[in-house]
Amino acid sequence: MKRRTKKKHFWLLGGLHELFANIFGLEQSNNNIILNDSLFKIQSYIIKQLAEKESSIFIGRCANYVLRNHPKCINVFVYADIKDRIKRISLHKNITDNKALEEIDRAERERSKYYNYYTGKVWGAVDSYHLCINSSALGIDKTAALIRFFIGKKLK
Repeated sequence: MKRRTKKKHFWLLGGLHELFANIFGLEQSNNNIILNDSLFKIQSYIIKQLAEKESSIFIGRCANYVLRNHPKCINVFVYADIKDRIKRISLHKNITDNKALEEIDRAERERSKYYNYYTGKVWGAVDSYHLCINSSALGIDKTAALIRFFIGKKLK
């Protein structure tokens, strides 16, 4: 019996896997699966193309690293106090506080591992961002307003 590796992978619909593999020279499995490194290359390419064409907002996917040389790139890291995060997740997903905390911990481990691996930097470290803000201090609407203000000032 052949052992399966625990390497994460993603399926692409139809013949897209072949198209992307040919365009980007990507590694794929025998089952038409695009592997993580290949997916990162595709995402990076798309992020760069969109950023060149128009003003865009990217959440995650190492976009701050991918666009590190883009002259108008502004990197913002939004975080919140754990009690506020638990409350928000438990209400949004209708789950217990303990389950929300488990989801937060799992998501942060995955985000951190992904970001650290692909950028060689530390996820959430202040030197990777122009602005880091705790949304618990002002609430979501006022945090969004502050970010808009910051972007307006930085781009002028």
